[in-house]
Amino acid sequence: MKAFNFAESKMVERNFYRRYVHVRMRRIIILTVFTVLVTISSLGMRTVYANRVDLAKVELAKADSFCNNAKQELAIANKGVIENKWRAELDKSSRGVLSTANSIMRCAPDDVWLSKVQNLDKSPDVIVEGCASTFASLSRMIGSLRESRLFASVQLSSTRTIGHNAAEPVEFSVRLKMKSYKASALPSQGTQVSGGVPQVERSY
Repeated sequence: MKAFNFAESKMVERNFYRRYVHVRMRRIIILTVFTVLVTISSLGMRTVYANRVDLAKVELAKADSFCNNAKQELAIANKGVIENKWRAELDKSSRGVLSTANSIMRCAPDDVWLSKVQNLDKSPDVIVEGCASTFASLSRMIGSLRESRLFASVQLSSTRTIGHNAAEPVEFSVRLKMKSYKASALPSQGTQVSGGVPQVERSY
């Protein structure tokens, strides 16, 4: 029977534990290196993404500034267009009012004085007020207005003599209804009615 060698057994056991420890250490070192690499890679990717996010924010701020500038320029352009349109409409409206007033004055005899020509808002009606030396002069003016192609209707709203004599001046108010500007043609001169002049009722 072979004798048991205690020293040899200890050496084998020591070598076994040494190899076991070396394997464990290698594994620990490998895991540590892998963890460090993953951490470094994550930090690098995070830095890259952070830089990209910062660049995206800068580009977004530039785009936002560009959009704001474009909106301001568009608002200025729209304001200019609206102002030009408003001026054109005002000029057109002013020309229409002046043409209407001139046409009414051309229909008035020399002894008829106009004190007011007013366009009613959102209405084709025009109110004309003034004073005539006699009822005959007022009748001639109303006849000329009715002969004009500018007005669809002429209505005498009211009359009032300044004095108690029929020959005294007459204050009057006439309501005119305008035709369409496109359909109407302004008379080149006042129309004088030779016959069939509408008679104006006298009021005192």
